[in-house]
Amino acid sequence: MRYGLCVGGRVEFDFDKETRHGFIHRITKRATVMVENQQGAYADPNGTRFTKFYVPLQCLRPADTSEMEK
Repeated sequence: MRYGLCVGGRVEFDFDKETRHGFIHRITKRATVMVENQQGAYADPNGTRFTKFYVPLQCLRPADTSEMEK
């Protein structure tokens, strides 16, 4: 846990001048972050759709979960 991140952890990062919120699906040299998106290519068993982002670890921040629930 070099950056204090772990699989399943909620994170945020900036992309296209927006802050994106998601969870870490996998960590290698970069993190695979799944971000909820109605037009996403990936779906979980509940039908929630996600877009996948490959993000360098140094660009991720732990998400404030109270902000995500609003």
